[in-house]
Amino acid sequence: MFGILNNSLAKRTTPRLKSWADMLYWTTSWSFSGARANPRLTEAEKDHLRTNGYLKIENFVPDVVSKRLRKRIVERINEWDSTTSQSVFSSHRTEKQYKDTYFLNSGDKICYFWEEKAQEVNANKELGINKVGHSLHTLDDLFKGYVYGYVGPLCYDVGMVNPILLQSMYIFKQKGIGGEVSPHQDSTFLFTEPMSCYGFWLAVDETNVENGCIYVLPKSHQTYPLFQRFVRISDEQTQMIEYQSAGDKNISLNSIDKSQGVPVECKSGDLIILHGKVIHWSEQNTSTNPRHAFMMHCVDGQYHYPVDNWLQYPKGKPFPKFTQTDLQKQAQYQQMILNPQKQYQ
Repeated sequence: MFGILNNSLAKRTTPRLKSWADMLYWTTSWSFSGARANPRLTEAEKDHLRTNGYLKIENFVPDVVSKRLRKRIVERINEWDSTTSQSVFSSHRTEKQYKDTYFLNSGDKICYFWEEKAQEVNANKELGINKVGHSLHTLDDLFKGYVYGYVGPLCYDVGMVNPILLQSMYIFKQKGIGGEVSPHQDSTFLFTEPMSCYGFWLAVDETNVENGCIYVLPKSHQTYPLFQRFVRISDEQTQMIEYQSAGDKNISLNSIDKSQGVPVECKSGDLIILHGKVIHWSEQNTSTNPRHAFMMHCVDGQYHYPVDNWLQYPKGKPFPKFTQTDLQKQAQYQQMILNPQKQYQ
């Protein structure tokens, strides 16, 4: 598939190696279980990400990690009182302003959002939930173990100086009703000056064109501006505003030629890294299989984070950081999900 580094021992084509460190990595860092032994990026992978705006890493985590994340979220859904949320998630709202205080206050909480068609098909909470967000990575030990043990170090690899682990989402993409996510850029929602957002999308289930895999428009982070920003205009309302023009007024996210998109199909445990300006989307899941995924968004804390970004923490509460001290504790964090029966401080 164009633009994807295939990291499977059975299938991969070795990329151009620039150093002996790269050579050692590609020849020694794979375990026989199929899991990638070293989650850090090689120079070849960094180059690919810079050039194309996205990178697929096969076997990023062992199978047990995906399975435990899935099991934990099912436990949370079972424990959730579904009468506490009427909030419906939509990626393609047409109204200029949108009012949802439950959503606006979810940045430092674990909140639950319904699929648009859930009521239409009378789905129960297990089959009607769209996503859970936006702070699983700080409030649930299993998710924290994954994020701090596997994702956090990648923030330094993509060039961040002061990584902020800003937003996490468990996305269900339910079978039969999982809604389309229209073409968008993640920096629209998590904006810094200059832009620094990256998304780290973990396939919990196998994903393909039938059940709504991610499509990416390669190099669009270089050829298109950031079209929009999603801003908070009050404590109760948000608004989508135009941010930059492409020069040609006929060019917009709605006019993107989706036929040029690359479907990024994944196995469970694969990771997709997305530059904040790269244009990506997914189609509706009309299949009989769900497409669970876990997305982590990070920004660089050395840059200005505007007060009109929709995601804000309560006054005086800092955003969660990933520090060099956390980096030194990477193996300990990984054990929080690999060996969850043990208590970790």
